[in-house]
Amino acid sequence: MSNPALWRALQGGLIAFWLLAIVAPVLQLNLPWLDTLAILIFVAHVLEIPLAMSRLRHSGVSTARITVQTLVYGFTWWLPVQKGIIKG
Repeated sequence: MSNPALWRALQGGLIAFWLLAIVAPVLQLNLPWLDTLAILIFVAHVLEIPLAMSRLRHSGVSTARITVQTLVYGFTWWLPVQKGIIKG
């Protein structure tokens, strides 16, 4: 799990997921499970913010960056930053 490419691939998957969640209603795709999953993931990411803040407090990463990156990527961002696998 110390491969930066793995973490970037996971983050790319989240970007694809968020794009699908935004585009699906515009294209009138009937995917009710997608809405539920998007809400669950977003709530999980919101709940991760305090943990990310405490883990990255002394890393020099700004509070705003920690908040935004955690909302979008969750632990696939802050965990490798904490471990020094990817740059914050």
